[in-house]
Amino acid sequence: MPSMVHQQTVDQLGGQKMLKLMLDVDRIDCFHENKKNCGYLVFKFEGSSEYNLCQIELDFSDTYTVRFGKQAKYDEYLVPVNGEWLSSTSDVYADQLQSVFESTTNLLTSMGTVQISYG
Repeated sequence: MPSMVHQQTVDQLGGQKMLKLMLDVDRIDCFHENKKNCGYLVFKFEGSSEYNLCQIELDFSDTYTVRFGKQAKYDEYLVPVNGEWLSSTSDVYADQLQSVFESTTNLLTSMGTVQISYG
């Protein structure tokens, strides 16, 4: 069961429904606090030729480390090929998670906002 920290992390990316709609995320694995971090989550997504796996780790400094990798096609475990993450960004604040994900993968996690102008 995801903790409040895991749920808040998903919410920063647009929420579980948006991740499903925009990135075809079916499963998010959550891992609880340990000696290395305050917990992390990992999920597989569709739409990028370079990456299909994302790990978001909450560090003790209350910032995140976001990693991207490529998962083997038929691997049931959410781990990158050969255990190697292809990209990593540290010291990410919660309000930067969505922009880091979008700028790294060139994928959107929300539909944005609609501005109405009356003229």
